[in-house]
Amino acid sequence: MGALFQFDPDAPYRQRKSALKKSGVALWDVMAACTRRSSLDSDIIESSVVANDFRSFYSHHQHITRIYFNGLKAESSYRKFVRPGLSTEHAIPGLGLPSTSPANARMTFAEKCETWKRLILTIETIS
Repeated sequence: MGALFQFDPDAPYRQRKSALKKSGVALWDVMAACTRRSSLDSDIIESSVVANDFRSFYSHHQHITRIYFNGLKAESSYRKFVRPGLSTEHAIPGLGLPSTSPANARMTFAEKCETWKRLILTIETIS
């Protein structure tokens, strides 16, 4: 996120949070809790997933117009565990982006950043 929005990714948490907010970004995990056998998303035990309360989040942040998912697991989990419980007023368009995790070794860090920039800027220009 630091590379995408030009702030120091090693800055203290409050500074990074402030930089994201100034850039118009809200950062929130799809899952509030889950159990997994390892650190890999593929090892998440589906029956253990507890989704974050997006209905309340969207009600408190009505200016949100787009969702970007950091990886396929975040996107599929949102569609499976969150989207069915939302009303049509909370049907915000979403776009899956390549995971920034080092486990996503198909792309270099630079390729991931470039893809994120290109897709986000393209979507924002069209909107």
